[in-house]
Order: sequence, then C-alpha cells, then structure tokens
Amino acid sequence: MTGPRVDRFHRLVHRAPTPPATSCPSPPPPTWRRSPPRPPATASPSCLPADQARRPFAWLPCRALASAHSALIGGTALLALAVLAGFANFAVMESLVAEGDAQRTAQNIREAEMLFRYGVAGFLVAAVLDVVVAWALQVFFAPVHEGVAMLGAWLRAVYAGVFIVAIAQLAGVPSLLGAADATGGRLDAEVLSKINAFHDIWDAGLSLFGLHLALLGYLAYKSRYVPRLVGVLVLIAGLGYLVDSLGRLLVPGSSIEAAMFTFVGEVVLMVWLLVKGGRVTVDESEPASPVRQR
Repeated sequence: MTGPRVDRFHRLVHRAPTPPATSCPSPPPPTWRRSPPRPPATASPSCLPADQARRPFAWLPCRALASAHSALIGGTALLALAVLAGFANFAVMESLVAEGDAQRTAQNIREAEMLFRYGVAGFLVAAVLDVVVAWALQVFFAPVHEGVAMLGAWLRAVYAGVFIVAIAQLAGVPSLLGAADATGGRLDAEVLSKINAFHDIWDAGLSLFGLHLALLGYLAYKSRYVPRLVGVLVLIAGLGYLVDSLGRLLVPGSSIEAAMFTFVGEVVLMVWLLVKGGRVTVDESEPASPVRQR
C-alpha cells in the first residue's frame, strides 16, 4: 500500500487518543499575580519625622498643638503658683512670724494654727506647680534649643525639690508647738529656728531658680515668637534672684532685695503666655522658621 492512502492510515494509527468527555470543564490553570502593595503607614501621632519620634514629649498629638497647649498650661500654672505662694508667704508667714522673737512667733502660730497649716499646704502645692511649669516651658521653648530648654527645666525641677526640703522644716512646727506646751514653752526657740532654716534653704534654692529664669530669658530672646522685651525682662528677673541668693550667702546680714523689683519679668511672661502663647504653632515645613504665630 503506497500513496496517499498509506499516509492517511499512518496518521490515523499514530494519532494521540482523545480523552473522554466529561460533564465538568477542566479548571483554568492558576495564574500568579503580585500581591497588592501595602498601604502607606499613617503619620505618627506626634506629627514628627521618624528620626524625631524618640524626642521628649513626642507622644503629644502634634508639636504645633504641644506648643499651644504648653503655653496655656504654663501660664495657668504660673498664675496659680503666684496666688498660692503670695498667700503663703505674705498672708501667713509675714503676719505670724516675728523676726527675732521666738515667744511671740510661737504664740501667733498657736492662735492661728489652721492658717499656718494652710500656708504650708500652699507652699507645697506651689512646689508641685513648679514642676508643671518646668515641663510646660520645656515643651514650649524646645524648638529654639532643645538642650538649653531641657537644662532650664531640670534647674526648676531641682529647685522645686529644694523648696520641698525647706517646706519640711515648717511641717514640723505644729507638732513641735504641741510638745512645747507640754514642757512649758521651752521649745519656742526651736520653732523659730525651724522657720529660719526654711528661709535659709529657700534662699539657697533661689539661686537655681535664678539660673532657670536666665536660661528662659535667653530662649525667649532668641526665639522668633516671643517678644524680645519679654526675654530681656525675664533674664533680668533671673539675675535679680541670683544677686539676692548669692548676696545673703556671701555677705552675712545682707538685706539686698533686688527680686522685689526685677520680678516684673515673671509677671510679663505669665501674661504673655496666657494671652498670646496659645496662638504659637510649629511650622514643620520651614526649617529656617520653626515657629510662627497664627
């Protein structure tokens, strides 16, 4: 058999068998596709770049929000601190303590013991508010120079600790007066000694407070959002506390009271924080001008 018939026969014999028909069509071959890209990570709650996320107080909602809130918190705490410290120092200590007269001082405190206790409590709350002010002002002035702002905050926090040690001298006065009553008043002199120790420790701590104000004045002067006059006044207030503290330490019997005149800088800063500080926001898009006012 030759010719076209033989070729057709060979094609029929060697053809691959046809698979049996099925009722269900075979599934299509799997196709491999690239998984969709992950959505970009959301911005950090602090509105800061990743390399700044570890900075102090970066957990706050935003640096701009932190500056505005810290100004209001600091101004409010300074106002409350001024009221409490003024009440405790002038309405209580100045009215009850007779300088150099232990018997009269003890008698005054006995007659107004609750007022004396309120004064001690006012001093204690004022010391706690000093820590709040230290934190708030550190956040507010960190855009100017974070290191200097942190140093200033630590100086005020340490001053608050020294102030609490001084207040502890007053806290033991009521119990000492009770013991003096039981022994016929022989402990009146020790009561006056504790009150004098309170003033001595407080005066020494004011040197730290003066350094804190000096650094604060420098930061306010260098910033672009606090008037330079405010910075100068705060710096002068800090120098006044330094002169008073070092003067009493180096010159026995010194009666220098420079802070009675230079404290105006503290008042001006407090008013500015309450009135204008809440309008300050951080501009992250302009490194040369990190802070602006709304």
